[in-house]
Amino acid sequence: MKYFFSILLFTTSTFFVLNGQNNIPKVENIRTELRTNEGMIFVHFDVQDKENDSIRVRLKSSLDGEFYQIINEDLSGDVGDNIGNGQKTIVWTYPENTNLQNISLKLSVWDQVKPEIGTWVNEVSEVSIRQFMDKMEGPRHYATSKIKLEEVKDFINSEFLDKGLATYRQDFVHLNQNGQNIIGRKAGLINENRSWIIDAHFDSVQSSPGADDNASGVCAILEISRVLKDFAFADNLVFIGFDFEEAGLIGSKRYVASGIRPYEKIQGAYNMEMIGYYSDEPNSQTLPAGFNILFPEVSAAVANDQFKGNFLTNVGNTASTSLISSIQSSATQWVPELKVYSLAVPGNGSIAPDLRRSDHAPFWDVGIQALMLTDGSNFRNQNYHTPADSSATLDFTFMTRVTKTILGAVAKSAQPLNGKQYDLGSFTTKTHDHQHARPLVHLYPNPIQSVANLKIIGMKDKLFRVRVISLEGVIHKTTYMYGMSEIQLALDTLASGMYLVVMDSGEVTITKELVIGN
Repeated sequence: MKYFFSILLFTTSTFFVLNGQNNIPKVENIRTELRTNEGMIFVHFDVQDKENDSIRVRLKSSLDGEFYQIINEDLSGDVGDNIGNGQKTIVWTYPENTNLQNISLKLSVWDQVKPEIGTWVNEVSEVSIRQFMDKMEGPRHYATSKIKLEEVKDFINSEFLDKGLATYRQDFVHLNQNGQNIIGRKAGLINENRSWIIDAHFDSVQSSPGADDNASGVCAILEISRVLKDFAFADNLVFIGFDFEEAGLIGSKRYVASGIRPYEKIQGAYNMEMIGYYSDEPNSQTLPAGFNILFPEVSAAVANDQFKGNFLTNVGNTASTSLISSIQSSATQWVPELKVYSLAVPGNGSIAPDLRRSDHAPFWDVGIQALMLTDGSNFRNQNYHTPADSSATLDFTFMTRVTKTILGAVAKSAQPLNGKQYDLGSFTTKTHDHQHARPLVHLYPNPIQSVANLKIIGMKDKLFRVRVISLEGVIHKTTYMYGMSEIQLALDTLASGMYLVVMDSGEVTITKELVIGN
């Protein structure tokens, strides 16, 4: 027997006028109907563009509630380009054998007016950056300042959630300590398989308040996420706070090795490594050995300016020239008062080790475009890795200009759109909140010698497939367990090393790293 369901998921009324820019299309009265007897889903909505601009509409679907793809086939009605004002309906004749319980939908709506990025750049606030610094400053070392380190992780996590980012933590183990990268994702209206990363590490060395190294970088990513909260892009923006950078770029290495989503192609990474120290004093800037040979023009420019530490260094490799240009162009167009010197290092930068000392390097090593944006680290800031690295020594006007420049480059790269995305929910009998319904997972001990205990707290009676996978992608063990239960994983036949334990319920996928051996 076939059934007819009419499901009213929600009604919304949205209307924005942001920074004096063109209004985004007004969308309201969204309703969905599931007609199983016809094999169709109907999406009804009202849309009006105040300026009568031509409207673009896309319908996207997801099987996991995380990655959404535009539906290109079997659609009819008011979808595509050149949609006018009024009552609209999209009809999706979904494929036969579609499991509707796994389907979630989103509606993307925007007009064809290009947003003014310069108005967003002007929203960057020195006051806001100072407030973030107040929360960040203080020793944040895994061995000697654990309480502050955990406070900072929670602070970054809460800021990402507050800005509407899909937020999660990538867990890993290093030096028998639990590490976590904090990740917040702003989904693109069109291309959710294309991502631009904005990152900085949040840990510090022992006994240093780490204001420049690297609270300054974290303040920038938090400020950029704040300013861009209500704006839309074709591509994803992924904001990351990396852990264990000071122990050898461990957090970024783990992210590059196992944290990038399978569907996701990273277009580029903007890595901020110390962006707060500035000096107009002659001889306040030094250069690494051999710098004049690799970069004679920049070396001469610094020398001609009496070696003043009054510029941002924009470091890329030869595969990252488009990213290098994006920063240079952003400063020229929107922040002309900021002096930027740009460098393109050959290959993966191994010829210049001093230019690999941050979280951009793991991206270079796998062929992903990345930049290090820096004030010069110990070649300018004599408080580097000392108790004197405090906010009192920083120039917040300089830091604000740098943040503006990075925001402008990121926003242009991700292709800004004058619109918004609407979550239509799923077609199960109850709505699943994929951000807050994720269960807690305990995997212990870690590292192990032979047997690991795995406990899932939450999602009672939900069946999970559990797989143990090597970093090369080889599946070594598959088993099943239910939520609110605990099992043991006997792994004594596996060689020592790093493995991934992947738990998949069909609604959520959770990955934990597991070390076998010492």
